[in-house]
Amino acid sequence: MPVSRYEEKIWPYLKRELSAEKVAGLDHIARTLFWAKKLGQELEADMEILIPGVMLHDIGVTKDRKRHYQTGIEPAEKILRKINFPASKIQEVLHVIEAHSRYGGPTPKTLEARIMWDIDAIDYVGAVGITRAAIRGLNDNSFDGNIFNFPKLLKNILKEVEDKLYFKESKKIIQPRIDFLNAFLEQLEIELGSP
Repeated sequence: MPVSRYEEKIWPYLKRELSAEKVAGLDHIARTLFWAKKLGQELEADMEILIPGVMLHDIGVTKDRKRHYQTGIEPAEKILRKINFPASKIQEVLHVIEAHSRYGGPTPKTLEARIMWDIDAIDYVGAVGITRAAIRGLNDNSFDGNIFNFPKLLKNILKEVEDKLYFKESKKIIQPRIDFLNAFLEQLEIELGSP
């Protein structure tokens, strides 16, 4: 059941824009939306800001992956206006989008933007995170396909999330995923060091 009355109205736009996206596609949106509903309610966020922000946070990846947190602002605002989203809350939703990236954008200033920051990190690590890292790396050339270079990519991912979350509730969710990624990395390095 939708937590926000705008959730069902946003999905058709996402399906049109992100259906072919391999890293930040509809599956990523669905997973982050799941965590938004859980953490948002626990932390008493304004769900009418958080849910659209989470759903639209990667809308700019098909235009400019590296600066998607900026290129997503204009299409997100257009979508929000088309669905008659309250004008008084649009800027807060846009802040969730522009502040979610670990690679640029402003520091998250609102509760909802901080929750989005943490939620995106949850999907960045663990088994899903490892899979996404390989796909993203091959897609954006941050991984050349040489398995000996994969540990470095995973270590960089860990550096971006470890001790960089806002809420203890998020840390509780992410820690087993970080532990899994560390164990995977350790095993990978053992296997790569073997003849």
